[in-house]
Amino acid sequence: LAAATLFAAARARSDKRMAEVLRTREAEFRASFELGAVGKVQADPETGRFLRVNDTFCRMTGYPREELLGLAFTDITHPDDLETDLEHYRRLILGEISSYRREKRHRCRDGTVGWVLVAATALRDERGQTTLVLGDILDITNDKAATERLRESEAAQRTAKEEAQRASAAKSRFLAAASHDLRQPLQSLILFTGVLKGYVQGPRGEQALKHLEAGLGALKALLDSLLD
Repeated sequence: LAAATLFAAARARSDKRMAEVLRTREAEFRASFELGAVGKVQADPETGRFLRVNDTFCRMTGYPREELLGLAFTDITHPDDLETDLEHYRRLILGEISSYRREKRHRCRDGTVGWVLVAATALRDERGQTTLVLGDILDITNDKAATERLRESEAAQRTAKEEAQRASAAKSRFLAAASHDLRQPLQSLILFTGVLKGYVQGPRGEQALKHLEAGLGALKALLDSLLD
């Protein structure tokens, strides 16, 4: 009888310690789930309906908790991402994959669209049947917007560079044409002005020739400066 009493007391102490451990672990889990910096959800494997969500996910989507618990993940997934999302979810539930990560868009309560990174995994029983789906959701909307702005900036820079290259090529063509089309007739005028010296007689003719040479010289200097 004494041995049985001692055994029962030891058993009671052991059960008490186990209960305390379970309560501690439950409290730690609740804190990790509810106070997480990322959105956390638990979903029903068959329907995809949210069974539990944390405040971060509520803020991310704009839905109050009670509304989210009446929805499935398909209700807030962007239509363009739904088919791929369902395929990943199906493979997860069937045990073809143990988890998956993907970027997707979801529709917030106010009608806006947000980008998220989803990491989903499945809890299974001893028979391998999926009993619960766990999801961590990180809001990457700002990152996507920054990436898009960078892409647009790079595209604008490429366009500006191409326009500059076209302008440079046009300038080169202009300078080549100007050098040939303007310098050649000017050089001919200068050459024939020299020839005229042998035919000009009298002070007035010589004076006119000097003015002509001076004007052609000034024009040549101006053209050279412009082309340079």
